[in-house]
Amino acid sequence: MTKKEELEQFAYDNDIAINNVYFQNENFEGLYIDSNVFINEDINTYKYNIVLAHEMGHHETLKGNALAKTEENALQELRANGWAYKKILPIEKLIRYKLNNVDYEDILEELCITPEDFFKIMEYYKDKYGYDNVKIDDYIVNFYPEFTVKIIY
Repeated sequence: MTKKEELEQFAYDNDIAINNVYFQNENFEGLYIDSNVFINEDINTYKYNIVLAHEMGHHETLKGNALAKTEENALQELRANGWAYKKILPIEKLIRYKLNNVDYEDILEELCITPEDFFKIMEYYKDKYGYDNVKIDDYIVNFYPEFTVKIIY
């Protein structure tokens, strides 16, 4: 199953309608309103997954949280981004990629994301876990100066 199919299945399973629509402003990529995701039909293929995940992130992070609906837009965007990044590339999968020496280009191709979005995902994990000697499951992960993973024996 491709990442796009996985995201669309998640939407279907959670009663989230995906609508490809025309937005006059080509810079406007997506919108979430009441269990409906609207995605610019002209969006680049390598942006579709991250935009879809981001908009579904609004659905997931606002659900059942009346307080969140009154918070500032910037905080809502951060929450939606975090949810999207974890959905597109869970930290466990990132670790497996590193342990299996999967090429960067192959990761981008498999996830169908841009290099800029991959960089944002990495920055998210750096901010979440810290830069060095982070224990995640049975691994020690370093994000700085480069991304490394060591198995704990």
